[in-house]
Amino acid sequence: MLLRETKQWSPTETVWMKKIHHAESTIHGYTTMDFPAYDIPLGYDLVKNSWVHPYGNGKVSDLILIYPEQLSDDPRRWCHITFPNSKDGIQQYFPNEREKQSVFKFPYEAPLIGYTNRISKYTTWGIRPEKSNCSRNNLYIFRIRSKMSEDGKVSGLYGVVFQGFNMSIGSGSEFGFQFRMPLQQNLWVASGSGRSPIV
Repeated sequence: MLLRETKQWSPTETVWMKKIHHAESTIHGYTTMDFPAYDIPLGYDLVKNSWVHPYGNGKVSDLILIYPEQLSDDPRRWCHITFPNSKDGIQQYFPNEREKQSVFKFPYEAPLIGYTNRISKYTTWGIRPEKSNCSRNNLYIFRIRSKMSEDGKVSGLYGVVFQGFNMSIGSGSEFGFQFRMPLQQNLWVASGSGRSPIV
């Protein structure tokens, strides 16, 4: 008689699942910015995914970007990003080990505090090895067009940057990022790697 260990033929797998609540439409954007001018504040409309007038058809400056001319004694090319609305901002999100294995890498709801209204990104040009504080592995949560109610509660448009920021320097200088905006505090509809869970 041949005896077999039944456990190896009937393995038990644990699957961790997240439930999507309050599914809604999202705004998707892949933004690659060819800077129309240097050393001056340039407004960018995330809802329209365009520079504001006179460089595009955007209406609201959700972001202000400044791309300085490169200094002769500094190999770094910088891009400074500010959020002009005092309650708007951005923060980096660090997923836990379980979230790292999921397409839903962000928390269910965006945090209400912890935002900064300025970040600066750089990459080097003309030296090897290249150095940069941009990474496609970094995740960010942002809030724009914030308003405060009479009882002190802040609301706005929330979104995520899910593949970090990138800078390309060469014949042309570009600054880009991919983002999703669920228009509410619910971030799970904005998560994913390349597509939204909501169609």
